[in-house]
Amino acid sequence: GVDDFPENKEDVAYHLAITLDDEENLAWYSKLARERRKNFLKNCLRITLDALEKRIINKTKAAYFAGVIKYKTYQQ
Repeated sequence: GVDDFPENKEDVAYHLAITLDDEENLAWYSKLARERRKNFLKNCLRITLDALEKRIINKTKAAYFAGVIKYKTYQQ
């Protein structure tokens, strides 16, 4: 989840992959962890998990998370 978000970049990537049930794309999460601020990723994960709780995710958690990343990137 968000409350137990790790400090180490490698751990961040693994945490995202596991939390989003998307271990097969660990390399992409590793790239995100290297290139993005931890707080940015944590916020995007929080948005994704909130959407999951509200049952507004149509596809997968990972796809929704990717959409949040894209939206937040272009919003800045």
